[in-house]
Amino acid sequence: MISVVVPVYNAEKYLERCLGSLAGQAYRDMEVVMVNDGSTDGSGAVLERYAKRYANFRLIDKANGGPNDACIAGIEAAKGEYVGFVDADDFCDEAHFENIAEAISRSGADMIVFKATTFRCGENDSETEIVSRGGGNKLAEGLYVGRRLENVKTKYFEEQLFSAARWIKVVKKDLLENNKELFAKDVVLGEDIGFTASVLFDTQSLYVMDWDGYFYRINDSSITHRFGEARITQFGRLCANLKEVCEAKGYGIGIDTELKRQLMVLISMLLKADDKTSEKRRMLAKLRESDCVKEMIRSERMPDFTAAERWKYRLFKDKAFVPLLISAYINEMIRGRKNR
Repeated sequence: MISVVVPVYNAEKYLERCLGSLAGQAYRDMEVVMVNDGSTDGSGAVLERYAKRYANFRLIDKANGGPNDACIAGIEAAKGEYVGFVDADDFCDEAHFENIAEAISRSGADMIVFKATTFRCGENDSETEIVSRGGGNKLAEGLYVGRRLENVKTKYFEEQLFSAARWIKVVKKDLLENNKELFAKDVVLGEDIGFTASVLFDTQSLYVMDWDGYFYRINDSSITHRFGEARITQFGRLCANLKEVCEAKGYGIGIDTELKRQLMVLISMLLKADDKTSEKRRMLAKLRESDCVKEMIRSERMPDFTAAERWKYRLFKDKAFVPLLISAYINEMIRGRKNR
C-alpha cells in the first residue's frame, strides 16, 4: 500500500482540486493522510468533508509547526509500506499512483523518482495553462543500484540530478522513519533539500520514471512581497541542516555548489521584493556578512550558472550592492517593456 501525505496550511482555495484528484485515482490500494497544520481559513471544513466521505482518507489536526513538522506527523501516521507527498495546491493525473505502484512492483526500489508538469491558473482555477512538462529530472529511466547508484549520490549536489522537491518521489516508510530526525522542523524555506539528501544517501536502490503525472502549480499569489530578515535567518538554518545531513551520511561533495544555488534564489527574491532600495541594500549587506555565506564564498566551485547569474554572484561577493541593485532595476524595466 502507498500512503499519500498531504500537508495543509490555509489552502482552502485549492483543496477541492487536489483532494478530488486523489479520490479519483485508478490505484485503489492507497490511503490519503491529510495533515491540517493549524490552518486558520476554511481548509479544516474541506478536509473533514473528505475524511467523512472516503474511507481511505484520514485527517490529522495539529498546531502549526511548518512543512517538515506536518510531513513528519503524516509519516508517523502512515500505514503503507511506501509514502508519497502531494502539496495542497497541486493535483495528480488519475493514473499517477497506479503507474508508481507498477514501478514499485517491477523494481522493488527503496525510492521512486518521477517528473512533473508545471502549470499556472488564471482567476478561474479550472483554466489550466501548462507551462512545462517533464522538468526537474536529468536521469534516464531505469533502476539504479550498486556503482550506478553511488555515482548518483556523489554527483547529486554538483550536477543537480533531480529536484529536491519531496512530491516527485515515493519512498519506503522505513527510510523516512529512520531519517526523520534530520528533517529540521525550524527550516521552512528550502526544507525539501535536507529531506531528499538524507533519504537518498541511505537509499540502496533507486528507480527513475519517465512519467510526469504530478501537476505542480506556479502560485504567484504565494509570493511574499517584502523580504524581511527572517529569510536570512532561515537561510542560515538551511545551511546548518544540510551540513548536518552530509556529516551524518558522509556525502559532502558539492554541498557548497548547492548552497550557492540556494543563495542565488534568495538574492533574486530580495531584488524583486517591494522593499525600498535602501532596505534592499541593507539586507544584501546583512546576508553577505552572515556566517554561512562568508564560509560558502570561500569555495571557488560554481554551479552551472548562466552568464547573468555569474555576474550577479560576482557583484554580491564583491559587495558591489549598488551596481547589483541598478542592474536588477534595468532588467525589470526591460522585461516590463517586452511584456507590454
